[in-house]
Order: sequence, then C-alpha cells, then structure tokens
Amino acid sequence: VRSNLQSADVITSDSLYMAARIRALAGEDCRIELLNYGMDAMPLTPDLAAKEKRVLSCRLHKPLYRIDAILHAWSAVEASGLFGDWRLTVAASGDQTPELKQLAETLALRRVDFPGFVPGHELAELYRKSRVFVSVPRSDATSISLLEAMGHGCLPVLSNLPANGEWIIDGLNGRIVEDVRRLSDSLLDAMREAEDDRQLQSIADINRKLVAQKALHADNMRRFAELYVRALQAGPKQRSKKKK
Repeated sequence: VRSNLQSADVITSDSLYMAARIRALAGEDCRIELLNYGMDAMPLTPDLAAKEKRVLSCRLHKPLYRIDAILHAWSAVEASGLFGDWRLTVAASGDQTPELKQLAETLALRRVDFPGFVPGHELAELYRKSRVFVSVPRSDATSISLLEAMGHGCLPVLSNLPANGEWIIDGLNGRIVEDVRRLSDSLLDAMREAEDDRQLQSIADINRKLVAQKALHADNMRRFAELYVRALQAGPKQRSKKKK
C-alpha cells in the first residue's frame, strides 16, 4: 500500500480522516485531494407533510454495520412506552438477515419491517418518507447512504467515527452516538426532535446545503476528470521524475 501511494501523482480520499492515514503511509509530500463519489442528484425539497414517523436503517446485514445493536435499541424504545406510533424499517440484506429477523422475533418487536433489498427508486421513497436515519457501523468513511439521507431531509443518528464527524455535529444537524450500548437514548432524542416539523426543516436545510456543496455525483465526477487531465498534462517526464 505504501509503495502504491508513494508512486501516485495524486491521491483522492473521501474523508479528512482517511487522508490523514494516507499521509502517514505515503509521506508529507504526497498530494491528496478530498473527493467523494457523491449521491446521484439532489432530491426535491422534502415535503415534511409526506414524512411518516419512521426510523430507517439501510446498511448491509453484516457484522460491521451492527444492525443487531439497532434492533436492541429499538426494543428499548418500544419498552419505553414512548413514540408508540413510530416504526423502524430495516432495509437491505446480507449474511445476517435470517438471524436479525430471528432476533426481532426473540425481542418480540412489534413495529419493525424487513423489506429486504430494495432498488434505488424504492430506497429513495423510503428516505423521502422517513424522519430519522440510523447507521452505526464499527468503521466507515463517507457513506453514500448518509449523504442520501441528508439530501432527503432525514435526521441522521450515527456512530462516533471521524468521517461521520466531518458531516454531522451532534445536536446541530444530527446525533452522534458515543456509546452504541446507549443507542436507544439517541434514538429517542432524535425522534423527539424529528417530530417537530420546524426543527426537522432546520436540520434538513443544513444537511441539504452540505450535500449540494460537497457531495453531488456529477460535480465531483467533473473534479475527478480535471485531476486526470492535469496529471496527464504534466507529461511523462515530470511524472517519472517525481516517482524517482
């Protein structure tokens, strides 16, 4: 990895945290550009009247993404007696899908849906209808699903990872969960906040502005293309000299 990085004319990273790790491997003189693939397009302005009282999880059903922790937290939400008209949707699929469904049965969860893998247009509809988005992986860089949730006006609830902190400030435009064992507390806070259309609109305005500025696919692909053009225009002699 170090050799490949040191041989590159330019390196792209989708988060500052990853860029710092790259620089530690490649050396201080490497050139790093901060770029992500971005979401396909900015959704229409969210219609809060169309949003249901729904929490959405749509990460893969693999150990990395800790969907089991979300189900345990939802069990505490149901047991609290609060927000009895809210539902949790656990979209996507993966190796753990059967055991996650079994866990939901064991916990006797009453307000959980497992729609399975859904195509892009159906997932967009789930974002559009949801008020809260939850994603608590053990590690991650900039997640496209987070960008999509922000673009659709959902309030994000995220694990405390460096890349997440580059997009979300706890209590301002989402919630950062310091201890996943207390995820239910963060979910309850987020649901309380997201029930208020005025607060949710304020959060949506901030998050959509961030996405528009830094995370649209077409804009970022143009920036990638510009990097390639500049690298090619530098000429083989300059690139060869640099690699020596």
